[in-house]
Amino acid sequence: DGKYAVYTSNILGQIRVYLYDIERGKRKKIHKMQHKLDRIVDRTYPVTAFHPSSKAFSYIIEKRGQLLMYNYDIESGKRTSRELFQLDKVIDMSYAQDGRRMAFSGVRNGQSDIYLYYAVGNRQEQLTNDIYDDLHPEFANNGQSIIFSSNRTDDTLRTRVPFEYFPVEKDIFLFDLEDRSSTLTRITNTP
Repeated sequence: DGKYAVYTSNILGQIRVYLYDIERGKRKKIHKMQHKLDRIVDRTYPVTAFHPSSKAFSYIIEKRGQLLMYNYDIESGKRTSRELFQLDKVIDMSYAQDGRRMAFSGVRNGQSDIYLYYAVGNRQEQLTNDIYDDLHPEFANNGQSIIFSSNRTDDTLRTRVPFEYFPVEKDIFLFDLEDRSSTLTRITNTP
């Protein structure tokens, strides 16, 4: 609803998550972790996403090798956490319009794929499983599809792909959650 913004800071490895009230011009620290140390800083965490109701948001951090997803309720100020399993890293995430599902771009065994996460039951389902980079998932068509960018060379999902040249350019693809076909809809086709 444009009333709040969530942002993160990472100063010498000390991570903080803030909720900013745009109308009042005030911020509130929601999460703080690590100490300020001169080290190589991982700026990929935390990953944040607003719930479609605008009354809550989620963020993911890595703590002692575990991925933790925190949910923060803006009205009550309560924060809950859940561990995410079978993933090494989450690059990006977004909520479905119904607020019950999320799409992740997650890394497992060195490859980034698209995952569907169900908030009820704390479970995830891997939608793509190949060596291509699948990034920036967003729900489309009222939650019936997931649109994402990828450097894949064709529109067919395969688990075994022969090693080939991987383009730097990424195109936009659509995964239909209704029919779960192994053929994606290609939206763009970069020459």
